[in-house]
Amino acid sequence: MLLNMYAGVPQNLPAWDNQVVTGEMGDCVSVIVLWNLAGTQYTNVRGWHGMGGIEAINFQNLLHGVPNHITTQIIVIASSMGTLGYLLMNVQTRIFALRPAANIRIVKNLSNARVNRQGFVTRA
Repeated sequence: MLLNMYAGVPQNLPAWDNQVVTGEMGDCVSVIVLWNLAGTQYTNVRGWHGMGGIEAINFQNLLHGVPNHITTQIIVIASSMGTLGYLLMNVQTRIFALRPAANIRIVKNLSNARVNRQGFVTRA
């Protein structure tokens, strides 16, 4: 599934698909959430392409129904345009406050990323 940068809503990965692709990102930030681990794969995967940066993502909507559990993964992917300090500050205030037990990862300097149901991040 290719995330739609104009959607303005979280997009759920269909059960038949194995990966989320962020699409090209300039100063955008994409966040991929994986939960309900079954063996080595996640049953539920949701993503949001935040056109313009992390502020464009509504984390209340993105994390709705996502458990605050240690196996939940939240992957923040940013291209080379954003600064790491700014991302870290936003992760702490926007994500950690909502899901403190989740495994939060930041992947920097990667545009057009691919995330599969196992949580592996690669270049698309």
